[in-house]
Amino acid sequence: MSLPDALRVKSIRLSPEELAIAGAVLYSSLFEYPLTTREMESSLLFYQLNGSRVLDTCRGSRRLQGIIEFKDGFFFPRGKSEFIEIRRRREDETRKLLARHRFVLKLVCTIPYTRMVGLSGSAAHFNVSRNADLDLLIICRGKRVWSIALTAVVLTRLLGCRNTICFNFILAEQRLGIERMDLFNANQIAHIKPLIGHDLFDRFLQANPFVREFYPNFRNVKVPDLPRPGRLLRGLKRVFEWALWPGPGRLEEWFCRKVYRSHLLRKSASWSSPEEVVLEDDFLKLHTRSHRSRITEQFEQLLRDAAKT
Repeated sequence: MSLPDALRVKSIRLSPEELAIAGAVLYSSLFEYPLTTREMESSLLFYQLNGSRVLDTCRGSRRLQGIIEFKDGFFFPRGKSEFIEIRRRREDETRKLLARHRFVLKLVCTIPYTRMVGLSGSAAHFNVSRNADLDLLIICRGKRVWSIALTAVVLTRLLGCRNTICFNFILAEQRLGIERMDLFNANQIAHIKPLIGHDLFDRFLQANPFVREFYPNFRNVKVPDLPRPGRLLRGLKRVFEWALWPGPGRLEEWFCRKVYRSHLLRKSASWSSPEEVVLEDDFLKLHTRSHRSRITEQFEQLLRDAAKT
């Protein structure tokens, strides 16, 4: 566990407090996303500081004032006040997108053996740009990742939203630990918004303590008004699970793994980041066009630039 190289270079003369604040704002700026005071507090890198101390530190630091600004309740890189309007527009677009697909998301949560379904990526930040996806992370009971993946793909294709709702991370609840413990993954996990399985998300966080090492102020807070299945759909889900357990469900999983895995491998030549794809019995990761390398490189460059301020 360590900071990115750019955070350790001797040319950066910021204090730990200043570096935590600058790092949070600069990382968020890669997505044109200004931070509120509360968001800033939970996004501080490797440092615990409450919201009032964040403001006091910014106001008392000439170095920080050369890097970031605070206006209308938002922190953003100096000279990037347009991020505020971009955020407000994207938040509105995200809410409209979630409203349009509210029923589909409820159905996804009803797929047998799903135990946690959460918004991830830009959707989790309510920062979806036009024509962007709704990315979902799913945790399931037992080794059911392939049947859930194929069911979700077929369901969304039938309902005409396959290109909007993406299932790029499905894992079994007995394998919650993430092997790659870096800032990119910590940021992705810390901002997941569970639709169902809020308690299981807590277990997911406990299985990945590196998230709170990067973000010591992070708290798992339930977000209201997200699409969640009602009593009828939850009842149907229990019926389906009872009907599939154990023999039919195992046969279904075997068939789905055989069919969908073959389909994915046939498309592997088009993947721009094959190293970010994992196809295992209890762990399915389909980041075929990962932004990890680009985001990491840009963040480190922003920090180097900040060192010259």
